[in-house]
Amino acid sequence: MVSFQLFIIYFPPKIINASIKKMYIFVQKKELGRVSTIISEKDQQALKNEVEKVFGRTINQHSDCIVLSEWIKKQEEEIISPQTLRRFFGLIQSKSTPSLFTLNALSSCCGFEDWNDFIEKKKTHNNYQNNGNDSLLMAQSEIIESFFNIEATEWRDNNFFNSVRQISKRIFSNPSLADLLWDKLARNPTAQRWLFEYSPDMAGLAGTFRKGIVSYLRNKKTQEAMVYGYTLLFLGDYLSENFKSLNIHYRKLADLPLDSGIYCLPLARQLGTHLLYYRLQNNREEQRKWLLLSNGKYLTAFAHQLEHTFNFPGYHFMMADYLLLGNYYNEALEILEMHCPAMITVKSNHPSYDHVEIVYLMYAIANSFTGNEEKAKALMTKIQPEKICFIYQKYFMIRYLLLQLHLTGSSATLKKNKLKNEVQQLIAETGYTYFTHQLNQYF
Repeated sequence: MVSFQLFIIYFPPKIINASIKKMYIFVQKKELGRVSTIISEKDQQALKNEVEKVFGRTINQHSDCIVLSEWIKKQEEEIISPQTLRRFFGLIQSKSTPSLFTLNALSSCCGFEDWNDFIEKKKTHNNYQNNGNDSLLMAQSEIIESFFNIEATEWRDNNFFNSVRQISKRIFSNPSLADLLWDKLARNPTAQRWLFEYSPDMAGLAGTFRKGIVSYLRNKKTQEAMVYGYTLLFLGDYLSENFKSLNIHYRKLADLPLDSGIYCLPLARQLGTHLLYYRLQNNREEQRKWLLLSNGKYLTAFAHQLEHTFNFPGYHFMMADYLLLGNYYNEALEILEMHCPAMITVKSNHPSYDHVEIVYLMYAIANSFTGNEEKAKALMTKIQPEKICFIYQKYFMIRYLLLQLHLTGSSATLKKNKLKNEVQQLIAETGYTYFTHQLNQYF
């Protein structure tokens, strides 16, 4: 029986081991201490195209790679050498595949969380196009782009404001459509103002909208725009607990001076970002410093907002949100008690009328965590969660459900488990794992 034993004789272990070794090398290579990954030519080309689109120029010579390397260092505080970029863009021949480090850094520069996030979103986009909807998608994209080509208008034009809201909702709810539009809209002055500054997608700060913010920052270079952009990126990092990116964006923001001459919303975000950062650092001295500024000097500077019927007290609204996020409940309650009446009496024709539910919710949270649960429960009865402004919908629904959990007795097991499942679903959709810690306190 010549069979199995003879087979082993003619194929000794060292040959088998060599074959396994070759297979292993194919799956995973190590070059200069960095792990390389398998990447198809199609995926690599897709990332090349994305980098060139975001960077704003074609990479076809060594000098382009030098400039790109410096840009990456500035954007991500990561170093990718011009030589590595030359290999990635095919300007020099190489038998090696790009390292995961390189793929992650380039993907992050383009507004994605990492290489896996880029591949996943690319797959989603391709699936949408393969379903035969690409022509419809292009038609929608062109209509939306033409809408924002009109001259920017004032807050008092409620019809225009409502139209922007509806268009924003369509963009934010369709990642494939958003991908077609981000770069175009980020260059458009009307879209910059109404889409990125006045109506940011608060549910997408760690997802699809992040890419839009990166495009916006690349195209609008004013100090106010940088405050808008970096505070939103920071908040997305804070809520998704992406601490490496958070530190990068905080350092960029920390280089920008405080200026009460800019619009109240980005200024409130700027002050709130400092508060959240030093809360993470457990630096009480710095926390006191920023609390004094946000609830003192700058609160006074924007008090005039309350004197006009049509003006929504945006600074106070935004500051209360950051204070609650940072667990500064007493300070938030102080602002809300002073300014809440002005917020909840806006009329239905007011552009910020869809913020009233949020104001009630913030007021309820502040009362609940400062020992006044009965008042919190009374305020909760006034809230119609389905009416929460759509740009804040998932962001504040998580907090609405968490407050319900906080106010629910320990014996109501079925209700608590239902609320838990709803919160977990929203956390999964947004990536805002920050809220998981609060959720776990109730179980």
